[in-house]
Amino acid sequence: MVRFPTWALAVLVAVPLVVPPPAGAALPETSLTAADYWSFVDSVQVALDPSWDATAGAYRTGGQLHTRVNAALLLTHATAASLAHVGPSRQDARARTIAAYLVVEPAFRERGAHGPGWTARLDRAGTAEHFSLDPKVAEALAAAYTARTQLELPETLATAIRARIILVARSAFYRKRHVNQINWNSDIYLADAVVSGRPLSQTLYRHWLSWFLRHGRRPIERGIANLTNGYGFRYRPDRPAAKENRISTSEYGSMALGMFLPYDLARGTGMEAIAATHGEMARRWQRRIIYGDWTHAGYLNWDTGIGPLRWHLRRYWALAANGPLAVAVSSRISYSPNMRAEAKYVFDQALRLYERFAEVEGTLIAPASFGVRPPTIERALDPSLTAVRFQALVARAIALDLGLLEVRVPPPMYGFDPEIRRLAVSTPVYSTAIVPPTDIGNGGIELSRLYDGKGQPLSGTGGNGVAKSAFGLRLVAGARTVLETQPGFNRYAARLGGLTTNSPAGGGAFSRLTSSSSVGAGKRRVVVEHVFTPTTIAVSRRIRGGRGLVAEIRFPTWLYATFELRRGADLVELTGDDFVRDAAGATGLRAVLADGRDYDVAFASALPAGSTIQIIEPGNAFSAPLTDTAALVRVPLRASDVTLAYTLTP
Repeated sequence: MVRFPTWALAVLVAVPLVVPPPAGAALPETSLTAADYWSFVDSVQVALDPSWDATAGAYRTGGQLHTRVNAALLLTHATAASLAHVGPSRQDARARTIAAYLVVEPAFRERGAHGPGWTARLDRAGTAEHFSLDPKVAEALAAAYTARTQLELPETLATAIRARIILVARSAFYRKRHVNQINWNSDIYLADAVVSGRPLSQTLYRHWLSWFLRHGRRPIERGIANLTNGYGFRYRPDRPAAKENRISTSEYGSMALGMFLPYDLARGTGMEAIAATHGEMARRWQRRIIYGDWTHAGYLNWDTGIGPLRWHLRRYWALAANGPLAVAVSSRISYSPNMRAEAKYVFDQALRLYERFAEVEGTLIAPASFGVRPPTIERALDPSLTAVRFQALVARAIALDLGLLEVRVPPPMYGFDPEIRRLAVSTPVYSTAIVPPTDIGNGGIELSRLYDGKGQPLSGTGGNGVAKSAFGLRLVAGARTVLETQPGFNRYAARLGGLTTNSPAGGGAFSRLTSSSSVGAGKRRVVVEHVFTPTTIAVSRRIRGGRGLVAEIRFPTWLYATFELRRGADLVELTGDDFVRDAAGATGLRAVLADGRDYDVAFASALPAGSTIQIIEPGNAFSAPLTDTAALVRVPLRASDVTLAYTLTP
C-alpha cells in the first residue's frame, strides 16, 4: 500500500482505485465509505465542470474568477491526485493553473491591508482580503504542494507555494487572534507545517487553543467569556453589550470546532498536551455543539447572533459541517468514541440532505433554505460556493480516513443555554427549539419551529404572534391583545421569565426532557411547560388571572395545509378561511401538509363550550416566509386559573 505525505492530521493512506458510480447516484443509508464520499465529490464536480474556463485556466462563477471557489476546487483536485483517485474530480492540469494564479498578484499580495495574504479575485487588483480567506487558500496550496509529484508541478511553482504559505502563516497578523475564531489560525499553522516541516509545537497553535479554552467560561480582557454557561458560542465576546451575544451563533460555533483538527498531529509531533481542565472544556463544548447546534437530519438547529445576515445561508451550513468532521476525526481530545461516531453520523446526514435538496433544486443548490432571504445572498456565487465548500470538505474527510469510521445514530439530544434562554432539541423524528426573541422576528417561550426527522419544516422556520405565524398563545379582550407568549422581537424580552429544565446546562441526551418558562403582564401570567420525548411534545399552558378573556392558540404549517378536526369518532376537514363556530367537544386536530407530511394535536381535554376554530393565512414574517396556513383555536376563559394542554406528535 502506497503512503503519501500528510497535509492534514495524519499520514494519508491511498485507497484502492475506485471508479465512481454515475453522477447523481444516491448515497446509501449505511455508514458512508471513502467510495461513497468520492461519489459525492464527483457528482458535484460534474455539475461544476461547465464553469471551467479553459482560456482563463480557472473556474468562472457569475463571470468572475473567485479565489474562494478556485481554492476549494484546487484542494479537491489535489486530494484526488494524492490518493490516486480515478474520476471527474481528478483534474491535474486545472490544479496546476489554479495554483499558479494563487502565488502571484492580484490573487496574492505581499503588502495588503493586513500584511501578506490573498484577495477575493484571481484576476482583479484591489479586491478584499479577509482572515477567513487566507487559511482556505493556504490549505488548498498545501494540498497541491503535497501532491506536487502527482500533479507534476514545476519546481518553481512548488517553491513559490511554500514561500507564500510560510510568509503569511508567520506574519504579524497571524501571530494574533481574530476575536475568538482560533480555527483560522489553526488552519494556517497547519498549512505551514505541511510545506515547511516545522512542527506545530513550534507555532502558536497550542497558545491560542489554550487561550480559547481558558476563556471558555472566564471573561476575556475587557469582555465576556467565549462560551455561554451552556457552552454556546459567542460571536462577539469582545463587545459584551453587542446584539450578537443575545443568542449563541450555531454556524460559527461549529466552524470554530475546526481548531481541534490539528490537535492529534500536533501531539504526535511533540506538542505538550493542553491542561486537563482545558481538555474537559473542549469535550463539553464539542458535545454541546453536536447535540445542541445540529439535528439528526444533518442540518443546523439554526440560531445565530448575526441574525438575518447568516440565518439559513447555505454557504455557512457548508462551513459549519467542518465541526462534525473535526469531532469525528479527533481521538486525543474526543468526548468519547461514541461521540466521534455520532459526529460522523451528523456529517454523513448533511451530505444526504444536500442530495435531497439537489433532487429538487439541481446539484448547485439555492443560496438559502426554506424561502428565507438573507440580505447577504450572492445569487451568482452562492450555489457554486456552497457546492465547492461541501466538495472540498468531503475530500478532506476522505484524506482523514473518515470513511473507515462506523456511525452511531445519536440519541435524542438537546442543547440548553439558561443564560440566553435557549433550548434546542433533536430526535430521529423531529427537531425544534425554544429561543429568546431575536432581530429576525421569532422567539419567546414557545416552540420557535418544528421540523421533521428529514430536516424539512412542518410548522415553518420561525414566526411570531404578531403575524400569527408561530406556535403560541395570545390572551385577548375583544380586539385588544393582553398578553403574548411568542412575541418574536427583542423589545418584549423583559416580560419573559427564565427558562428552566430538568437537565443540566450544556449538551446531553434525554429520554424525557421537561422545560418551563413564563410571561406576565400586570395581574396576568402564563406558565408554559414542555415535555419532550423521542416521538412527542406535550405542551401545557397554565393561565392565571385570565377570567373573562379569550385564549387564542395557534398551530402553524409549512406552506398551505388542510386540517382535520376530531370530535369523538367524527372527522371534519378544514381548509383556508373555514370557521367552526362551535368547536365544543373537539378532541384534536391533524395538520396535513400539501406534500402529505403531517403533525397531530391531541387536546388533553375536549374543548369547552364557546370554543371556535378558524383557518387563516398568517401575515408575512422574515423568520417564517413560507408559513402559509395556521389554525386558530379560541377558548373562552371562565376561571382565573385555567390549564390548556395538548400533545403534539410530528
